Amino acid sequence: MNMRGISERLISPRDLSPSWFGLYVLTLVLEWVSVLARFAVAYVVLWVIAQITGWPIPVNLLATVIAWGPLVLSVATLILPIGGWWWELISGGRRPTADERASPAGGLRDRRHRRRRCGSGSP
Repeated sequence: MNMRGISERLISPRDLSPSWFGLYVLTLVLEWVSVLARFAVAYVVLWVIAQITGWPIPVNLLATVIAWGPLVLSVATLILPIGGWWWELISGGRRPTADERASPAGGLRDRRHRRRRCGSGSP
């Protein structure tokens, strides 16, 4: 497992291009719709549970955390992108094997060989 220090993972200002940053800001603005929807649904569900059970549930606080949680994680990941073995495992990704790495190169080599042998200039 390759563990790098936090300073190596932080995004530096030179990594941020203006267009990329603008698109992220646009995404955050559009995300407000999802935040409001998550808050409304969570609030109603938690309020109904509190009314039925009689439990003193902090409905407003929990609904706020549910609504803003994904957005906060998104911004945190933008600032400190954490990856590595755990992320590969969660996302289903893995390093290609030697055969998988050689396969595309071999296929291209065979294709070029066939094209030269047939005298065709088209792919």
